[in-house]
Amino acid sequence: MEQKYIIAHNLTYIPKRGIIIYDGGKIELANLQRQILELFLSNNGAPVTKEALFELWPAQSIASEQQLATAISRLRKNFNQATGEPGVHFIKAVQNVGYEFIAHVQIVSNESTAEPDEPEHKSKASRLVQWLLLPIACVILTAIVSAFYFNKDLSEFTAGAAVGYVDSSNDKREPAFSSFSDEYAYGVKSDGDEYWHVLAFESSNAGSIEIIAPNADIREPVWIGKKQLLYVEKSAKSCELMQASLDYEQATYSSKPIISCNPASITIDIAYLKGDRILLAQIPPGNSQSQLYVYDYSTGELLSQRAPGKKGIGIYAVYTSPDGKFLTTLRTEDNFSTIVELYDSDNLYENLWRTDIDFTMFSIAMHNTYLVFKRDNGVFTGLKYHNLQLTPLITLTHPAYYPTYHPDGFAFIDGNFSASNLLMSGNKRMAPVNKPVTADESSANYLLAVHKNDIFYSSDRTGTNQIWKFDIDTDSHVQLTRAPLGVDALQMYISSDGSKCALIRRGRITLCDLTQKALTLGAQFEGRSPTFDSHSVLYIKEQDAQGVVYRMNPRTNEHHKVGLPPARRIANTEHGLFIQKQNIDGIWRVNDSDEERLIATNTTPLSFEWEIVGDSLYTQTTSDAQIKRFDIVTGDPLPVELNHQCNVVYGLAEDYCVRVARQRPKNRLMAISLDLNEQ
Repeated sequence: MEQKYIIAHNLTYIPKRGIIIYDGGKIELANLQRQILELFLSNNGAPVTKEALFELWPAQSIASEQQLATAISRLRKNFNQATGEPGVHFIKAVQNVGYEFIAHVQIVSNESTAEPDEPEHKSKASRLVQWLLLPIACVILTAIVSAFYFNKDLSEFTAGAAVGYVDSSNDKREPAFSSFSDEYAYGVKSDGDEYWHVLAFESSNAGSIEIIAPNADIREPVWIGKKQLLYVEKSAKSCELMQASLDYEQATYSSKPIISCNPASITIDIAYLKGDRILLAQIPPGNSQSQLYVYDYSTGELLSQRAPGKKGIGIYAVYTSPDGKFLTTLRTEDNFSTIVELYDSDNLYENLWRTDIDFTMFSIAMHNTYLVFKRDNGVFTGLKYHNLQLTPLITLTHPAYYPTYHPDGFAFIDGNFSASNLLMSGNKRMAPVNKPVTADESSANYLLAVHKNDIFYSSDRTGTNQIWKFDIDTDSHVQLTRAPLGVDALQMYISSDGSKCALIRRGRITLCDLTQKALTLGAQFEGRSPTFDSHSVLYIKEQDAQGVVYRMNPRTNEHHKVGLPPARRIANTEHGLFIQKQNIDGIWRVNDSDEERLIATNTTPLSFEWEIVGDSLYTQTTSDAQIKRFDIVTGDPLPVELNHQCNVVYGLAEDYCVRVARQRPKNRLMAISLDLNEQ
């Protein structure tokens, strides 16, 4: 008996073969996506923790948060391909837990799915009843699916995560991510180039295909299928909508014109709509009024056209969802407001929704919840349209250009770089932006450590110096200690699971146990730079002017030397043990008996600090506070997505940092989102 799963009523998953069968084809899942899906299915709709998902990785490898997010994204894309609907999300992120499979699931066997022979004497009346019930069931199913789409919670998405595989050496525009595969494309213009061209990628770790034409701009890439791309080729004398077929193995493409456009148009925008239709928006010469055209993709036949009801200087049309709806934004002639309208491609004459917003720059749509970027005094606010209301969703302190669909949320060009824009994605939770941690000016506050959503600091607000914790999600302060600590400032190190900690007090290490509401002090011994592994504490102890590395077992209180070179600082992470040697330049990674220099700092050991967060290693020079960032695996330099005022050593988390705002003689702590992107 072969077991099968019916997912969302119309997809069939066969575990034995690892395939998803849908109307029109089948998808063979990669081994990791297959294991993740089967873990979801075996959990009967309950959330699956990240720890349980990490166990699916091979024993010899270490899974990271980014690797897990990528694996989940690829499984989501598999379902998008199977349903033909890029807005479908069967996997929901559960904050601080993991992920949950929210699609309807039914377990069947071959016997239960086999169709019995229909008796010849079955009445025509019963068959008629079945045919009458079928459209009713479809209407009910459509209502359920629509309710799921429009109730999608987008609070987990925000702006600020750089798409790491996009370089920052050229101007970019109009990013486009495929909902059919891992492909993506964007417009690029290098220094000295007169015309724009498009780079298309099969995936983030593959080479690109350059789409270019002599004496013409290549613009507006739009995905219409796997290895199939639409774009606009526009020169001074001609304008064509082109369809390209991509061959990644040969790094070549073939293209053909399908629809002509006006080369004298002021603006041209295209979108691919449900039912193999193409939407073209352009402003003809001598006319300030945008025109909308809908064409049949297969034949090039013009199906409908119209001009907006109010004159404007630009219109942007965006493909939104499988139901064929799209948004337009029309900047008025006075350039002081923008009209945002929602249309169905079957009816260009009556909008479904409209609003006027001051200083709006662009609009996008994501999973049937429509986002609008509003600019006001240099601040960009993302507004979510849902249930006929616009509510704030994200805030940016730098321009957001060309927002578009992204498999994990949305993407845009970060306009903080005048000549080298970065492509950013919105797949991280929103972190606070310039959010006060401590607002009282009557107490002295000292930053100790940051761990995930918690900021640890010491404060004398109760009259004696105590350790406090601030939760950035709930904006709540918790006093962790009660007895006087007897010192004015501390350093604090926290284990990866958040249950153990170590305080540095006057050249001595004090171990501690950490819970949500209390910090309990433990053993004390001389040393510095403590770091945790699964069963012990590594630390450095000065002996004969050398930083000797020791290992301490908290259960037995035994201390033993470790066979490592003299060190200034050590840090144990999921990527290995990292060491800054005492008198040798660089930061080294140690695995078993092997060691390699990850980066060379070209400075004296005392002139910089460093910290490892996620998949990045940050360094900060003590003289000018300059911050650099490196890949933790390869040591390659990466773009710095960090506010220059951040405290790298003690105040850095994956999506925010903490700085000390000096207010002498007292200190005030501020939480800063990494999406500020100030270098």
